[in-house]
Amino acid sequence: MSNQRFSFLRVLSSPKTSNPDVWVATCLETGYVAAGHTYEEARDQMLEILRGEVMFARKNNNMGGLFRPIPQELIDRWEAAIRDNPPEELSLFPDQDGTEVEMARAA
Repeated sequence: MSNQRFSFLRVLSSPKTSNPDVWVATCLETGYVAAGHTYEEARDQMLEILRGEVMFARKNNNMGGLFRPIPQELIDRWEAAIRDNPPEELSLFPDQDGTEVEMARAA
């Protein structure tokens, strides 16, 4: 596969059902999961994971290997989350390319 670029990734973050003191962030496109004690910590952990995985995929010319099918339940949760609050827009690689991450908070 070519060393293609992509424009954005979506990440849904929400408090863990069994422990609301833990936030869980899930990337819709890749299926990667990160956690933290706050929304900000989960967000920062996810950005770090995504940066590393995208750099590895680019180095190995395998961007397609990042992506997984998105479960409909996750799409539905994403759409519900952004209905009330627009997602936070973050740059995955500031000053390098246009890869953006949209981060939404779910209730």
